[in-house]
Amino acid sequence: MLRTLTDGIVVLRMKAAVRWVGPALAPHPGQFTMLSHCAANNPSAGFERGDLDRAERKLLREGQWANARVELVHIGGWDWTVKDFSLRSWWVRNIIGRFLLARELRALQRLHGLAGFSTGSFRIDSFALAVRYLPGRALAQVLSDEFTPEFFLRLETLVRSMHARGLVHLDIRGERNLLLMPDGTPGIIDFQSSLSTRWMPAVLRRTLEDGDLSGVYKRWGAWQPGTLDDERRRVLERSNRLRRLWPFRGYPTLGTRSELQERSLSGNANRNVMNETPRGLFHHVQLRRLLVKLRAPIAIVALLLMTRFASRDWLLAGFVVSMLGELIQVWCFASLDKSSTLAVRGPYTMVRNPMYLGRYFILLGFMMLLGNWWVLAGYTVLYWLYMDARVQREERRLRPIFGESYDRYCAAVRRFVPGLPATGEVVHYWNWKLFKQNHAAANAVATVAAWVLIAVAVIWGLPFVR
Repeated sequence: MLRTLTDGIVVLRMKAAVRWVGPALAPHPGQFTMLSHCAANNPSAGFERGDLDRAERKLLREGQWANARVELVHIGGWDWTVKDFSLRSWWVRNIIGRFLLARELRALQRLHGLAGFSTGSFRIDSFALAVRYLPGRALAQVLSDEFTPEFFLRLETLVRSMHARGLVHLDIRGERNLLLMPDGTPGIIDFQSSLSTRWMPAVLRRTLEDGDLSGVYKRWGAWQPGTLDDERRRVLERSNRLRRLWPFRGYPTLGTRSELQERSLSGNANRNVMNETPRGLFHHVQLRRLLVKLRAPIAIVALLLMTRFASRDWLLAGFVVSMLGELIQVWCFASLDKSSTLAVRGPYTMVRNPMYLGRYFILLGFMMLLGNWWVLAGYTVLYWLYMDARVQREERRLRPIFGESYDRYCAAVRRFVPGLPATGEVVHYWNWKLFKQNHAAANAVATVAAWVLIAVAVIWGLPFVR
């Protein structure tokens, strides 16, 4: 009886799937047997992961460390594009992968029924998405004399039809996401970066839509410049001006596309991009510059949020930990001469980077106010990645300056874990001139002021944060 009930549910689910994808995508009788067998274990999908191992597969794109592996898979007489995060690291596939796949699936479902977009999408499992393969050549592979003004008019219409469904693509400027299909019509693929515009203010929505259209006009102006009118050129120029304000170029850990091409030509093409780690984010030049510019507003917003969610139970403990870190940092300021000499006195006799340890404890005290051990663990991991990346850069800069004396210092004193003071150096060291020169007092006052604000908000409450 249970088996009969299960088979009945499978049939109903398959009929519903046929109605959803439409007659054009409905499986023919020879395919229905195989798909219903797959649906017995995963009724919501056309096939499951076990079917991939038995299918004909072709790798389309390996992807970066935080992107899906993309394959062309032939199953049941159909060609499918499969995006798979299962081979990525645990946190990438469970956090980034799940999020990106869910968002792309929603975007594809919103575009269902429009020609020029992939159809029949579904989740194979938590880490993979299958989409009906859209045949065609990426525009980067098409010769310029194959394009006509009519093609770009159709492509513009296709993009506007996507916008009418409340969606922006945000990666149309990349040539690999625009297709010339066998019948001469345009196609658009890869909605991993797409956004819904239904909740956006009109100004933001139009700006993002113009960004999509600028990708069309960029190709149009390059391959059919005489047919691109002034109004479309103004949209392209306006979008180009806005793009200059965007601080990121290319992949955060790997560099720009031109840098990737140079790496490939220089003989590093066989490098396994899966070995790239999130630590590379903290070496990203544009990201670091952006964070430096925005550190004041970020600190203010973080402080206001902290006053809103801080727990009174953790107030004293967090304050003590934070003040311990502040004392370490102030001692560092009173021992550090940035102008010319290598810092080997005071706290620097026990550990090479006491400043970063002090900052860790300052921020740890604030994080303790949230009363969540997962927050503390996540903060510790992120701070370690930041600290390790920054110290690597500093060591590369200091070694040519101080030479053998720096090598001897590194051999005698640990990088992060404090140990016994190095012999021959002054531990009990405090220089008031360096204290003032490094603005230690201002730093300490800012930390104490932040704690006073939080204490007042937690104990008595502040109208603008409660």
